[in-house]
Amino acid sequence: MKKVLLVDDEPAAREHIRDSFPWATCGCEIVGEAGNGEEALALCAALKPDIALIDITMPVMDGMELLRRLDTEFPAVRSIMLTAHRDFTYAQQALLHRAFGYVLKAPVSMVEMKKALDRACMDVDRDLHFDRHEKSHAQMLRSYQYPLRRKFFADVLLGLFMTEDEWIREGAKLGMNLVSPEHGLMICAADRLEEYAARYPDKDKSLIEYS
Repeated sequence: MKKVLLVDDEPAAREHIRDSFPWATCGCEIVGEAGNGEEALALCAALKPDIALIDITMPVMDGMELLRRLDTEFPAVRSIMLTAHRDFTYAQQALLHRAFGYVLKAPVSMVEMKKALDRACMDVDRDLHFDRHEKSHAQMLRSYQYPLRRKFFADVLLGLFMTEDEWIREGAKLGMNLVSPEHGLMICAADRLEEYAARYPDKDKSLIEYS
């Protein structure tokens, strides 16, 4: 479930939005409510919401200022603006600061609200998929770094990477910074490696080779 923060200075408006929209069917739940932008920032730090529904006209800190602050301080929060204003200038400012929707209130259009939530949820899911892919790739590198690097240098010697850009790019994937005016590649083989390695457990053999 995506976590939603509801930000509106009117309790009646928050109640209407909270109770009249089928949040669960959109894969969302309201985890907190704030009456102004300052309260919302504090709740963002505490609750880590995925989406914030933000009224524009509020005391203390209005919705547009909150939107700007979220853009810099909590960029992972997707914002949807709720407003009674039909002035297109507000919509332009909202889009400039990465708002995922601009939904008119009084009454709230459930169709427009669902469209905006769907866009925000898809963006959250896209980032989660990317994070999992990056973490999986990093874990693979940690687990197989030595054999992967050994294969990389063998491929370099075999001439499989035809240009400098290619082997710099492939090396970077394995955590090696090979950007330099000149490079030298030296292959070393230890004499009587098996005899030396026999003093250590089998699980350390690759470490002995690397050392």
